[in-house]
Amino acid sequence: MMDPWRRLTCHLAPIACALCLGYVAVQLIGNRYEPRVVLSHTIAPNIVNPGQVAAQQIKAYDERSCEGTDTRWIVDSGKIIYDMADIPVFQHNETGDNSQPFTFVHEFQVPFGITPGPATIYTRASRWCNVFQEIFWPLTAEYHENFLVKAPGLGNATGPK
Repeated sequence: MMDPWRRLTCHLAPIACALCLGYVAVQLIGNRYEPRVVLSHTIAPNIVNPGQVAAQQIKAYDERSCEGTDTRWIVDSGKIIYDMADIPVFQHNETGDNSQPFTFVHEFQVPFGITPGPATIYTRASRWCNVFQEIFWPLTAEYHENFLVKAPGLGNATGPK
């Protein structure tokens, strides 16, 4: 029969490994709800000319603060995809109360060669609230908004009034 102290020391390493793996699993799986709730997402102006600067206006509230990046792209009426530079996820915690709605703006330039007609801007937010989510399995949310691209030479794009 094995001495109790020896039995304990033989089982310490497997116990420590199981605790570490359990902690990682809880951080990856047990914490998967979306940290930001998007209330509205609009494009201003909603009717644009090629080359014009427009803006995504997003109203949201945070349930918790997490880091991340937004990957954005535009698909025009000719089904051509225009990739845009990734931007960091906007952090809002001026008052310390994350549950209050706030509005933030991401400007973008409409590509010069875009096909006139309806277009859609897509945003995929990849967020992580801990290092395990950042490395292995970030939280993702995707939203999109439609806008209209005017043909060049048809006057100024002013959007709906």
